[in-house]
Amino acid sequence: MKKIFFLGFLFLITFFSKGQTIISENNQYDFSNTREFEIGGITVSGTKNFDTQTILLFSGLTIGEKINIPGDKISGAIKNLWEQKLFSDIKINAAEIRDNIIFLNIELTERARLSRFSFDGVSKSEADNLREKIELIRGTVVNENLLNTTTNTIRSYYVEKGFLRTSVVITQTPDTILENSVALKIKVDKGRKVKINKIQFEGVSAFTEKKLRRSMKKTKEKHAYRLFATSKFISSEYRKDKNFIIDKYNEKGYRNAKILSDSVYKYDDKTVNIFIKLVEGNQFYFGDINFVGNTKYTSDRLSAILNIEKGEIFDSKKFESRLLMNQSGGDVSSLYLDDGY
Repeated sequence: MKKIFFLGFLFLITFFSKGQTIISENNQYDFSNTREFEIGGITVSGTKNFDTQTILLFSGLTIGEKINIPGDKISGAIKNLWEQKLFSDIKINAAEIRDNIIFLNIELTERARLSRFSFDGVSKSEADNLREKIELIRGTVVNENLLNTTTNTIRSYYVEKGFLRTSVVITQTPDTILENSVALKIKVDKGRKVKINKIQFEGVSAFTEKKLRRSMKKTKEKHAYRLFATSKFISSEYRKDKNFIIDKYNEKGYRNAKILSDSVYKYDDKTVNIFIKLVEGNQFYFGDINFVGNTKYTSDRLSAILNIEKGEIFDSKKFESRLLMNQSGGDVSSLYLDDGY
């Protein structure tokens, strides 16, 4: 946790606790009680990349305003500066006191900036791909947010490829060539790809769980007899396969079926389990199908091409195929397109 300080002219005062004083060259002031001051001036020291006006803007302090000491204005200014994530140390000192006028100095230590970075534990092609994703730029301030974002981006990159146990360690080394700069070494241990032990469902009655598992194209359980289909967990393929489960329901008239929740959790060091909770909804059927606005072709002709009977299980893909995009061309839309409509 970062500490907040107010530095007196001759010695440090922490939070202006009772009985402590702040001293100028000629006078001693007792800060047992709150006292109001007018800010007569503000200087900034310790920075090379920010001008005084920028720091004042960050701090929220204004020359000429009246503040209470002790009070929230100074601690708030330090908090505001910390929130910029640009500094590793912040102090606000009383440079001078003249009656009820106080002159402040904001003393800052800037965080180091990035000079270069390198990877360890990845191939050249992977390193090239990672550079595009993390977008580390020379001169960027190195802070916790930058390090966390970089770590999470790299982990996500490998998790998408099935390396769920990927670890990323970033070390900083001071750059001896550039002042106040660091080089980052990013060590990646992606581990082995994780396989799927078991896929389980909840809320299923229209199908057997076995049929739902078979509807998933790439997400498969680990079995000794599985020679060709992979059982490795790949996040991107898993997302697609969840859509295939819903497609399976839609084909059988469950047009409101949806996945309420799902989780992927560790089973052992080499495998994970998948749990999917579904709500199926009601099964729907085709009712009457009427055509409106057709003058070139009769409704009977269009119904024959559509070839869907009342009472059939509602299949949205079948309906769209017969209406708009049958690969063989035998759909209502093609009938009009072939005649120049």
